[in-house]
Amino acid sequence: RAEAVVEGITPSEWFKGKLAAWTELKKEMKKKQAEFKAKPKEAKEEAKLHEELPDVSSLELHGSEDGASPPIYAHFQREDWTLFSTRLELHLLSHAFVEDVKDGMYLGVPIEHVAHYYRVYFKATFTPKALACEDMKGVVA
Repeated sequence: RAEAVVEGITPSEWFKGKLAAWTELKKEMKKKQAEFKAKPKEAKEEAKLHEELPDVSSLELHGSEDGASPPIYAHFQREDWTLFSTRLELHLLSHAFVEDVKDGMYLGVPIEHVAHYYRVYFKATFTPKALACEDMKGVVA
């Protein structure tokens, strides 16, 4: 039974709130990244000195207010954003599904149904090939 698709499952308000918060945070992060990239070259070169051997315990997610240290995602490329977003979305999906299904038989999203529930929750298609994987097992491996 735990391998069957749960018909009629809908995203909870908890999920919708978390997704909205993630969407807003991602937008803010990309804005900060663009601001960092728009800085004059001298400021970027000075920031690179700080990046050579960063003290991970002192890194701030969004960088310092004075601009002395860049956001941790300052040099993300499209692929980095894709992996980051996918990881968060799958994490959110797994927690929301277990909560929304309200059935102890389901300990998580069955791997063969991830694409189905991704479409239900995110209203988008999940394509493992976009992550250079043949199938869902390759994505979660």
